[in-house]
Amino acid sequence: MNQEVKILTTDEALNIIFNKRAWWKEAGLNESTARSHKKQFLAGKLQFETKYKILVAFGFEVETEMTWKIIK
Repeated sequence: MNQEVKILTTDEALNIIFNKRAWWKEAGLNESTARSHKKQFLAGKLQFETKYKILVAFGFEVETEMTWKIIK
């Protein structure tokens, strides 16, 4: 059985999740917290740790390690 694997950025994956109806139920969140997270995400202010927790709750896995560069 072959499964299709699609590589997404963090924000692409969250867009898929946030566009689902009643997405917070699957993530184990209450509705008001979910609304707050989505609002912060749309404003570009959702903390990375929160993004990560939501993605893991939906069964997403990190495909590649993050790389960093120093900007001086």
